[in-house]
Amino acid sequence: MLENTAFIVLAISLFPLSFGLYLHVRRNKFEKYGIKVKAVIEEIILDKTADGKFYYPVVSFSTLTGKLIKEQYPLGTSPSLYQKGDEIEVVYLDESSPEFIIVGKKSRYVQTVFIVLGVVGIVAAAIYLFKEVYML
Repeated sequence: MLENTAFIVLAISLFPLSFGLYLHVRRNKFEKYGIKVKAVIEEIILDKTADGKFYYPVVSFSTLTGKLIKEQYPLGTSPSLYQKGDEIEVVYLDESSPEFIIVGKKSRYVQTVFIVLGVVGIVAAAIYLFKEVYML
C-alpha cells in the first residue's frame, strides 16, 4: 500500500519539476535572444483562490522603437516579490508580442522553487522505494 503512495508522490513530483524546467528553458531563450529594457511595476494584482493568495505584478516598459507595453506578468507569487513603483529589467523577444520575462534574482526564485519541490519529491519517493526493495 505504501509503495503505491511512493509511486503517486513520484508521479506528482514530475509536475513541478517539469514546470520549473520549462520556466528555466524559457528564461534561457529570452536571455539569449531577447532585448533587455528597464521597466516599472505599475501595480500588484491580488488573486484570491481556494489555494491561497497570489500576487501578479503589472509591468510597463517601452520597446526600443518606443512602443509602450503594459501587461500583467503571468506568474504570481505569494508573498509578492515586488512593490508598486519598483524599477526592474525585463526581456522581450519582439515587438509583435507583449510576452516578456522579469530579469533578476527575485524572478529566478519561482522556477527554483518548482525545481526543488520536484526533486525533493522524487528523491523522497526513490529513497522510500529503495528501502522497501532492499528492506534496510
